[in-house]
Amino acid sequence: IIKFCNRCKCFLCNSYNLIFYPAPINKYSSFFLINIINVNEITEGAACTALLAKELINNDEELIIANSDQWINWNNQHFLSFLRNNNADGGIVTFIASHPKWSFVKINDEGEVTLVAEKKPISNIATVGIYYFKKGKYFVESAEQMIRKNIRTNNEFYVAPTYNEMIEAKKKILHYPIAEMRGLGTPEDLSRFLENINQKSTAIES
Repeated sequence: IIKFCNRCKCFLCNSYNLIFYPAPINKYSSFFLINIINVNEITEGAACTALLAKELINNDEELIIANSDQWINWNNQHFLSFLRNNNADGGIVTFIASHPKWSFVKINDEGEVTLVAEKKPISNIATVGIYYFKKGKYFVESAEQMIRKNIRTNNEFYVAPTYNEMIEAKKKILHYPIAEMRGLGTPEDLSRFLENINQKSTAIES
């Protein structure tokens, strides 16, 4: 998981990656203020991993939490402008899919997210794995509340369902569809991506 907050970035990496694959982090450290958190044990899920950065993100600053296993073609500044201009408390980048390996959202007629489900196709609107919070403390509060309720999927605590806690608190959550996304979650996904890297692919599940 990678966390971005304004110009600061926080990389949460396991010890193996820090030792054997330092190049990406060293590259970014030339341009951004970076905090590196060594995840030296298996956590109970992505939400728990992100909470390892609680001291850095439990504040009123904007927060984006991003998975590291997808490639997307998008305009991140337009994404932020869209959410800010619509006074969103949270925002989820989405694409069209139906496979239960993704998480999914339901939206109302105003385009607001009314429900998030992990690994359960409650609609054809799947999440890319990039999550915006107007204030970092919104994530911390929602994640900790979800954990207290013991709301798990496959015995893990995921980031996406934290929005359900925000929705219950009457927070405004919007989704942001993108034009192009390619999953890199498995060796097969990566091989397919490298073989077709120059071919445009719409953000629809193949």
